[in-house]
Amino acid sequence: MGEARIRVIATPGHTPGSVCYLLEHHGRTALFSGDTIMTLTGDLGTYSTYLAPRYRGDPRAYLATLRELEKLPVPDLLLPGHPRVDQQRISAAVSPQQWSSLLESGIANMEQLTARYAADGADFLDGIRKELLPGLHYLGDFSEKAVYCFSNQGSLLVFDAPEGPRFLTFLAQRLEDLGFDLARLSAVVVTSSGPDSVGGLAALLEKTGCPVIAREADWEAIRAACPAANIVPPDSAPGDGTWPPLQPILVEGFQRTLTVYELAWQGKRILVSGQAPLKLTRDRIPMLEQMHFNPGAFLQSLDRVQQVEPELWLPARPVHGQNANLYDGDWQEMLRQSRLYLGMSSR
Repeated sequence: MGEARIRVIATPGHTPGSVCYLLEHHGRTALFSGDTIMTLTGDLGTYSTYLAPRYRGDPRAYLATLRELEKLPVPDLLLPGHPRVDQQRISAAVSPQQWSSLLESGIANMEQLTARYAADGADFLDGIRKELLPGLHYLGDFSEKAVYCFSNQGSLLVFDAPEGPRFLTFLAQRLEDLGFDLARLSAVVVTSSGPDSVGGLAALLEKTGCPVIAREADWEAIRAACPAANIVPPDSAPGDGTWPPLQPILVEGFQRTLTVYELAWQGKRILVSGQAPLKLTRDRIPMLEQMHFNPGAFLQSLDRVQQVEPELWLPARPVHGQNANLYDGDWQEMLRQSRLYLGMSSR
């Protein structure tokens, strides 16, 4: 374009098709960085690499992109995709120190994330069946609720039996895909007495006759929904090492008291949380309100679950296909965000 030259630079990572444009004019350069470098403060678009694959972020591609950008001469101007995100006016002129700092920081983050995915798996709860740990299976979603199963020594333990006449078929098929027989089901652990947890229980028990593990406070409601249920308390797990002890934690603030279960498996601390807590966003508050939600009581319950510090978190309703693995301050940040939105909803 006249005396100006524009180079198109492929920069996949944020999305497969991300590109930057480098404008060269009279010995000066300006980098139009799009979402690869989103703001003038140097925020990168790496958030997409922490989301489920359906959002198309790729940490390995992003890492390669940042290493390629590192080879470029430092641009005179950085023109990002979202400059208004910055809270103050910042010059578009970028120094060699600023350029080096933002790329080095991004490279370090992507190296850490790719190493974690390689070691622990990219365990996104995105509807695709996968083994999260040896013997711990995410079976996918039924009626918009995640279903989890443990297998050990030929026995199976399932959390919750969601409402719906097809749940038995769903569970049998997913277990068959793994080479398991439904007849091996040794117990169903329920996180509440509501239909989201026990709506599919009657058909499942008629088929298998397995016991139901639940808090005693829920027994009456469970028997009303499933009179034939053989219900046992959470501390009834066999002492032969087949199953680890289940530590129940009460979650209040709803029409029915919910139960979160903490357990240790394969050297990891795991939290199976049922309907709540969940990763809250503004659009999730109405979901809680439909559950006759009391923000004050729920906030007090968060103080109890805050002490757990799980390494894997298995909610009934994953948000954006969230990763089951938690690192650094992920758990505390989730609770902090929950308190923020709960405080907003209670005003």
